[in-house]
Amino acid sequence: MGSVPKKGAAFALAVAIATIVVATTTTMAADLSDAEKAQFVKLHNDARAALAKLSRTKITREFGDTMGSVPKKGAAFALAVAIATIVVATTTTMAADLSDAEKAQFVKLHNDARAAVGVKAQVSWSEAVAAKAREHASTCRTDHIQGPYGENLWWGWSSTAGWVGKPADAMGSWVGEKPYYDHSSNSCVGGKVCGHYTQVVWSRTTQIGCARVTGCNINGRSSTLIACNYNPRGNINGERPY
Repeated sequence: MGSVPKKGAAFALAVAIATIVVATTTTMAADLSDAEKAQFVKLHNDARAALAKLSRTKITREFGDTMGSVPKKGAAFALAVAIATIVVATTTTMAADLSDAEKAQFVKLHNDARAAVGVKAQVSWSEAVAAKAREHASTCRTDHIQGPYGENLWWGWSSTAGWVGKPADAMGSWVGEKPYYDHSSNSCVGGKVCGHYTQVVWSRTTQIGCARVTGCNINGRSSTLIACNYNPRGNINGERPY
């Protein structure tokens, strides 16, 4: 490999994590000693602690996740994204296809929220928009993948066996931001997030499509991830939702 540039603690951390995740191709079982098992645990925990210091946690909730953008934080933030990709362990995931009744429920709950603030234009279901939502949900990522549509994300978990997140769970969270949106100033109040709600009621949005995946490892828990996409997208800077 030759020499490598010195990049401080961040680069050392990346090297350490790369050491953790390199997969060996040895075809014989070589049982790990107790010391090696302990070392694996320590290195993983060191990596997780270092990642926490880079402050990527809750970034979508703190900055609103309907626009698909996050603040720029330079090399450290870029490294955090790379590390998250390396160290997040996913459990077995599966698309929990929405039933026709659940699709209809998503449409109804959106239109109910829109009607409540006088938005006359209703949304309808689009399989093309849903396909894009499904593409994102299948990655189990809780940040945004840039695309042609607006997007709301929701994830949750329960200790109840067989639990799966429902349309009402996601919609309840998004529409629950309504008190934090001030129409007169066209802004969120009190430092709260309201961008999910404004996307739900965005008057020029005419189509929605949603998807659900279960078994995503999010913050160490097996979770349901729901993504809804919106066409045309909302939350345009300088414009009001209605």
